[in-house]
Amino acid sequence: MSIEIRTRVLKNGSQSLYLDCYENGKREYESLHLYLVPEVNEDAKRENKNAMKKAVAIKAERLLDIHKEAKSPDETALRKASPVFYEWLLDYHKGLVDSQAYSQNYIKNVWKLIAIMHQYMKYSHKSGIRLIDFNKNIYVGFLNYMRDIYVSPKSPSNPQKLAQSTMHQIQTTLNTILNKAVRNGLISANPFASLDKRERVSKAESNIVALTKDEVMALASVETGSPATKQCYMFCCFTGLRHSDISALKWKDIRQTDAGLAIYLPRMQKTKHPILIPLGKKALEWLPDKEDKSEDSLVFNTPQICNCDRALKHMAKRAGITKVLGFHTSRHTFGTLAILAGCDILTVSKLLGHKSVKTTQIYASVAMQMRADAVKRVEKVFGN
Repeated sequence: MSIEIRTRVLKNGSQSLYLDCYENGKREYESLHLYLVPEVNEDAKRENKNAMKKAVAIKAERLLDIHKEAKSPDETALRKASPVFYEWLLDYHKGLVDSQAYSQNYIKNVWKLIAIMHQYMKYSHKSGIRLIDFNKNIYVGFLNYMRDIYVSPKSPSNPQKLAQSTMHQIQTTLNTILNKAVRNGLISANPFASLDKRERVSKAESNIVALTKDEVMALASVETGSPATKQCYMFCCFTGLRHSDISALKWKDIRQTDAGLAIYLPRMQKTKHPILIPLGKKALEWLPDKEDKSEDSLVFNTPQICNCDRALKHMAKRAGITKVLGFHTSRHTFGTLAILAGCDILTVSKLLGHKSVKTTQIYASVAMQMRADAVKRVEKVFGN
């Protein structure tokens, strides 16, 4: 097998470095995520020299990996018995759907991974690769493909790159699947473990959008062509429920307790953990009348989340809210306002059904920012 370092000229005048791998009449390419810039000064020359050093080091590493993967007779037999990677992913997804034991959110994430992996396999001419051969090089190639090449096919007229958070989510989903393959004895190790920090997709910084008390009141008063969205969203602002949970909420999930009505979910849609949420007066204002509906009837006629998000954008504009609203901001709003009201973080964590208090701490930061903004507004009253 031969491996050569080559360049591809970009629109901005710089050059992208990639590996050209050739074996048995087949050619494959691997983006290195390294670039050469026009050598207009000494700094540029130094930058290019460092980039080439890294490229040469990666080439040497790939050649060493090939040497290590020399196939013994036993390895050849294992390789033949190993399923084709892409077909195995499809079977894995089918198993999730058939089992009905996994959240719809996770199943959607797996399908998203499969769709992008399918495009990568076609791009890199690796469609027939077996699970046992999904090594570090292929993993890195897949991540670089997501960063540099893949665009969403949803809007051909306006192609969009993947967001950092989406790429990290796909990486996490792939790791979950590969770790299960390790536990089932299909592969010896998850190749992700051998990736260095530069090669991995880092987690995007959290950017929590939450409404203030005044913004919640403003949104509650607007007229809308989607009253179902408004009712569901406002109810979630006072309960912290996810869209998936309110969509599945049944009347039998609302129970009378010593403290009043409360929602009891034996299994949240995302975490599969039980949760108990007392219903306050504000939440009850947005609860529909049961009338003659059965205990197994759905409480809300919840629109699909894409329709909710579209309606919320119009509602926010009418309410004079400049923040970008999605349905999940109702959950962020509940968590943030609960902390602003003086609730301790452990209680808020339990109300939201978080597995760890660390997840809830982000709301404490948002609440502090809201307090700081309020102080600044007071200062403006007195001028500079």
